[in-house]
Amino acid sequence: MISSNSNARDCPSSSSKFGLPFDAVPRDRWVGMLPHSPPACRRHDPAENPALRSITACVALLEPSTGASHVVGLFTMLKQAARVVSTEILESSNAKWLKLIKINYEDQNGKLRTWEAMRRPTRPGHCPVDATQLVAVLSRPTGPEILLEKQFRPPIDKVCIEFPAGLVDPGETPEESAVRELLEETGYVGEVVPDRTGGPRPILYSAPASSAGGDSSSTYMIHVKIDLEQAENKTPKPQLEEGEFIECFTVPLKDLYNECRKLEAQGFGIDGKVGAFAEGIESAREWQL
Repeated sequence: MISSNSNARDCPSSSSKFGLPFDAVPRDRWVGMLPHSPPACRRHDPAENPALRSITACVALLEPSTGASHVVGLFTMLKQAARVVSTEILESSNAKWLKLIKINYEDQNGKLRTWEAMRRPTRPGHCPVDATQLVAVLSRPTGPEILLEKQFRPPIDKVCIEFPAGLVDPGETPEESAVRELLEETGYVGEVVPDRTGGPRPILYSAPASSAGGDSSSTYMIHVKIDLEQAENKTPKPQLEEGEFIECFTVPLKDLYNECRKLEAQGFGIDGKVGAFAEGIESAREWQL
């Protein structure tokens, strides 16, 4: 997304030097001109929908001189932003990625209690975590920038700001998973930064109140550096799977906290790990650590 008051920059695959802000395109050319969309439908108005703001910016990046008629044409092809159509109860026996379980436990007073939680059945048995989160940093003359993603997440019905991430596949290490996910989702080739302590990485539990032990929502936060002088990183090409729609962008590390605040105000969801990372940077600045 290109914003006239934003410090975020697009990935080189959609270089921002050719971009235009979404509000440079006349509103009356795209509001109400999409198939099956009445003019009053706010979801199809880029002024109300962050996902469409990103799409409009990409149109301008592709060919800034074509004018609004080409914007309408591409919108017709894309039809609409992702949205939740309905929700329903899913029986655990029919779920592929998550299972609902009941935990019986004894509290500090010796009283038996129960707890409802979820479990991910896909974690490889050899791996202590089911996923990796990537803190991927690009070194630029102006300072380090962090690589982030925008991806629609149905559980919150929003486009979410996230770190590159993914599940660990059978037979691979978490570090190998991190490098693979970075290439697939962003097109960048990265190098894993060894843990500074030399010991095992800490396991982070994303949802300890609702996920069971190490079987779900357990991740490694893996730091990766991206060398922009490397040939593969000159024109990165993501290798997205069918059904994956990811937009990558970078933000100066020093501006991450303020950028998250701006993006949240624009209607994006902020992933908790990105938000906590940004809060950590801001806290270090506030307390002069």
